[in-house]
Amino acid sequence: MANPRALLLTHGGHGRLPNNRAILEELLVRQAQLDVLTDDENTELTAERLTGYALIINYSGYRAVPEVTEEQVTALADAVAGGKPYIALHVATLPWKAQLDYMTRHDGWPDQPAPDDLLSPAQLRYLEMTGSAFVGHPPIAPFLVRITNRAHLITAGVEDFEIEDELYQLGGDQTALQVLAEAGGQPLLYTRQWGQGRVHYNALGHDQRALNHPSYQRLLVQAVRWALAPA
Repeated sequence: MANPRALLLTHGGHGRLPNNRAILEELLVRQAQLDVLTDDENTELTAERLTGYALIINYSGYRAVPEVTEEQVTALADAVAGGKPYIALHVATLPWKAQLDYMTRHDGWPDQPAPDDLLSPAQLRYLEMTGSAFVGHPPIAPFLVRITNRAHLITAGVEDFEIEDELYQLGGDQTALQVLAEAGGQPLLYTRQWGQGRVHYNALGHDQRALNHPSYQRLLVQAVRWALAPA
């Protein structure tokens, strides 16, 4: 039986840091047993092309040139709403530079953001689907990841662990999220439902120090299994 076909989005963001893309590809192919196509230009983000994948994994985001378009994020959100499982990693909560200006304008990220000249309805819909918006992070440093839901398939068998990474601060209405792990009072791993699609976000993974961590790798492999499991 062929391995499930997965789309790995790496446009901009942290996919360009040394070895990040290679580490993720190796992990997804060897351990998660996926047939991975890596898209570094968002060319696969069309309604027609997305039908060819069993799973979408997004490690793209801020500093992408050009940025993801409204048509592309609409195709992605529609695919997930229609039942395509989606895993978002790290900077996937910051696809547009205008998010930072929007946050400054509103003195933080509002729980119920409204579209304006900085962010469109399609862009805000994407962030709602992903479950949160990037707010900021302190300098990279070691911190303790605390597993808050040990019964979930994604976190099964994973103990609390220390990791050296960016500790993301996330904004938005988090009432629809099932939080699986946290650090410093911030949700780090969660799931949510978006229409008929399963969504998982993992805020970890700035560089190879995090991506090579055994607990991070186990969490991602188990997230793939969760995403592809029968409903």
